[in-house]
Amino acid sequence: TLTVNGSGFQTGAGVQWNGSPLATNFSSGNQVSAFVPASLIASQGSANITVVNPGTFISNALTFTIGGAAAPTLVSLSPNSAAAGGPAFTLTVNGSGFQTGAGVQWNGSPLATNFSSGNQVSAFVPASLIASQGSANITVVNPGGATSNRLTFAINPVTGAPTVFSLSPTSTAAGGPTFTLTVLGSSFLNGAVVQWNGISLPTTSTGSGTQLTASVPSSLIANAGTANITVVNLNGPASNAITFSISSFTNALRIAQIADGSNWKTLFQVVNLDQVPVNYSFQFWNDDGSPLQLPFTNGGAGAFSGTLAVGGTAFAETPGTSPVLVQGWAEAASSGRIGVLTIFRQSVPGRPDSEGTVAGVPSGNRVFLPFDDTNGYVTGVAVANTNPTQTLFISLLFQLENGSQTTGSLSLPAHAHTAFELTSMFPSLAGVRGSIAFTASTPDIAVVGLRFSPANSFTSLGEFQ
Repeated sequence: TLTVNGSGFQTGAGVQWNGSPLATNFSSGNQVSAFVPASLIASQGSANITVVNPGTFISNALTFTIGGAAAPTLVSLSPNSAAAGGPAFTLTVNGSGFQTGAGVQWNGSPLATNFSSGNQVSAFVPASLIASQGSANITVVNPGGATSNRLTFAINPVTGAPTVFSLSPTSTAAGGPTFTLTVLGSSFLNGAVVQWNGISLPTTSTGSGTQLTASVPSSLIANAGTANITVVNLNGPASNAITFSISSFTNALRIAQIADGSNWKTLFQVVNLDQVPVNYSFQFWNDDGSPLQLPFTNGGAGAFSGTLAVGGTAFAETPGTSPVLVQGWAEAASSGRIGVLTIFRQSVPGRPDSEGTVAGVPSGNRVFLPFDDTNGYVTGVAVANTNPTQTLFISLLFQLENGSQTTGSLSLPAHAHTAFELTSMFPSLAGVRGSIAFTASTPDIAVVGLRFSPANSFTSLGEFQ
């Protein structure tokens, strides 16, 4: 609202802006006021203000000035420095004159900014901007382009060492496959690398500064022993070391089917049956034989290992919430006698959940599985090749209840897995029942079965050797 003071204003007098009338309110012969829309002051410049009485009597003109936007002032930064290679962070800028829509700039480049008040704004600084030692100029720009003074943000060289708190897993079996090692700690900077006995591993960072993952090749765990795990920041000192154990595990037990997602979930239970504490370590593989990062509700993906006291028990359960089915097989290696139990659960809307229980067993070169495809029942079969390096050629002999026989065959690459409905692969078995003998030249067969009813509930079928 613009107030115009003068004399001789008559009822009905109107204020003009460069000759164009404004909506005017008559107060008295000495004062009128008018509404000035924002569009008339969008650009810097000036306007001539006049008043027109009824009968087109126009006053003298006065100049109204439209100045440039006021520049904000910066007082301080919080924080005002960071270590080179550090994680992303939020920068708070304190000062005055910040307008809604003000943006923080880093060496003249805009950052994603949050407006708090006329005295404070904050901005997200990605880790890439502090990857190297140096400094940055921080400014704030108000809408319209008015730019503040500059404050300097320091990017300091790395001086302290990172700290390692824990590993997952903490051990594995000698001769096992390549696996992913998760390292938890603090002060992991951009470019930090996990080291295995001083050898750098391919490392991935979550960007949090507290977690790294590294790929450990099978060649590093070919033999039993230990390894020192450290973390090194770029051009900085190494962290403390934590010991990773490579055990000469025996009594490996296999579960030929694991499943999570698309209405399925799996619960694992491992029990120490020995008279001394036992180390155990589970490994999981996809259908194609590659390592599987099976998700767990009570641990990291693909990580289920530890130490059990005498009689001790540990559990791990998959969430089963993914719409996509993940399946494969598992191996539980240990330093002593253990028992492994696997419970499969399928949750289908409209009927009670179904569960099946399968015990972990050693693989063999001759394995038997009963089947029953009569009265609308369907048998599902899962087969795993537990050999880490060789393709497994398996012959199948179907011994039917009536005494007749039929044959088939399977071929599985190293550590591969397959699961199928029996009648989909061997249609001649529809409506009959009997047993299947799986035979290979090496003791690397693991088998499990599920028998589905016409209502799609199921029970489990364990193998015999």
